Amino acid sequence: MSLVQTATLCHRSDDRVRARLHVSYGIGMLECSSHVESISPGGVYINTNEVFKVGTRLVMRIEFAERAVCLRGEVTWAIRVPEELKDKMVCGMGVAFIDPDPQWPELFLRWRESRERTSV
Repeated sequence: MSLVQTATLCHRSDDRVRARLHVSYGIGMLECSSHVESISPGGVYINTNEVFKVGTRLVMRIEFAERAVCLRGEVTWAIRVPEELKDKMVCGMGVAFIDPDPQWPELFLRWRESRERTSV
């Protein structure tokens, strides 16, 4: 049985960057592990079949090359698929960041710029 939940869609004003970054996440503690598919200053898409319900608040630790960043967020959508289909179908959850550290936007910008320099 699949779990599909979505919150009210809001217009996303920031551009997402496709990425493959390790992420640990959970409710209050880092109990799950997966990878980030895309990230922006306002949120993240975690590719995983270990999803939480929409509205759940999570703690996350995202591993960038130069350092790890701890953030809090709220699940805005989630899709779980049957275990045998998790590598063939889209699954995961979108998480909007809640009150990120004031340095987060600058950290994100520097990371994105360094990726753009190395991919050219």
